[in-house]
Amino acid sequence: MGMIILQIGSSNFIQGGEFSSSGVIEVTNMRSNWRKVDYLRILGIATILVGTAEGMSYGIKAGINIANLHGTGSTYSRIGFCGGCFAILKLTDVFVVQPEALYTQKGTKWGRALMLPGTLQVVSKLNYFEMPILLKMILPDKGNVKPHLFVGPYFGLNVSAKDRIEVNGEIREEDIENAQGTEFGMVFGGGLDFILRTGRIVFDGRYTVGLTTTLEESIETRNRVISIMLGYSF
Repeated sequence: MGMIILQIGSSNFIQGGEFSSSGVIEVTNMRSNWRKVDYLRILGIATILVGTAEGMSYGIKAGINIANLHGTGSTYSRIGFCGGCFAILKLTDVFVVQPEALYTQKGTKWGRALMLPGTLQVVSKLNYFEMPILLKMILPDKGNVKPHLFVGPYFGLNVSAKDRIEVNGEIREEDIENAQGTEFGMVFGGGLDFILRTGRIVFDGRYTVGLTTTLEESIETRNRVISIMLGYSF
């Protein structure tokens, strides 16, 4: 019986307890420079938003991600962190614009038994600096609890990409060299704002759909993430 090779990211894992690194793609200086340019673009946009933000309210939030990679066939999810800051610009009594700056952990998790006694588990860890720009609709309510819905695009910059490989209790990490440096997608969700004497507690649940592939020169894999976050608006 031949050995079965699993390809996750740019690393090849041979079912049977052996490793192969032939799938690793060389990282060029040009690609590294592109990532730096993308990072500077995001910082520039964030600076413009803050500089023109008179009359805005601000807040912080944090929570958990339940992440997977669509197109890989993985049935396991990676549980990760998400959190950051946001601003609220009121357009009308019903609609507001909410730009956010988030650190978010995405990826997926693999696991299966080997032909030899033992198990193989791989966690693909794709971490991003993400900037959603959401249009938020406040639903009518006369109390101190304000339900809302939101939708909008996001732009993400990959800040790290690694495979955590565990075979029979032995752990190693490898860079995913063919991870895309940027990502674009859409956010859909809703939540509740709890009005306090000073500020408000914000709760939201969201579904993030990546529209661009996460890996270069590979099958089309896209991030899919369910996030639950709790925060405070000043």
